[in-house]
Amino acid sequence: MIAGCHSKYIALSDVYSIDLTNLANNKSFDDLQWKKIELKNECFLGRWGHGCASFENKIYIFGGRFSKNDLNDILVIDMETNCVS
Repeated sequence: MIAGCHSKYIALSDVYSIDLTNLANNKSFDDLQWKKIELKNECFLGRWGHGCASFENKIYIFGGRFSKNDLNDILVIDMETNCVS
């Protein structure tokens, strides 16, 4: 899960992951836990309403909104190094 907003459209830049391997191994939902990913370099601008996709251990994030402004950028999070570019 990447970014989002809460209450009065306060944009977030948090990154969380969840390992679904246990579900594939017929284990309980109780075994699932969200893990916050700490990015090593500068944090990106908080946003909501963005699109994202993953490919080859990288997450590509496009646009979204920050406050009342539309964003038109592309961010890449390398999940091997936990860095944003």
